[in-house]
Amino acid sequence: MPDTITINDQDYEVADLNDQQKYLLSQIQELRVKKQDLMRQTDVVSAALSVFEQQLTASVEIKQTETKTINEIAES
Repeated sequence: MPDTITINDQDYEVADLNDQQKYLLSQIQELRVKKQDLMRQTDVVSAALSVFEQQLTASVEIKQTETKTINEIAES
């Protein structure tokens, strides 16, 4: 925990905070860490989603091309 915190441009000594205030500060710090972790997880999920969407699109396009080629051969 830091020695001082700044709230509304005013510095406060953590040692001078009461137990409830220290608890709230602790919760804020933990939630900030959790938020950063969730943002990283969201980035990973977004990247993976994009890859799967691209693979599905490519797969469908390849299948369409194969079907057209087979139909063209059959019509010849």
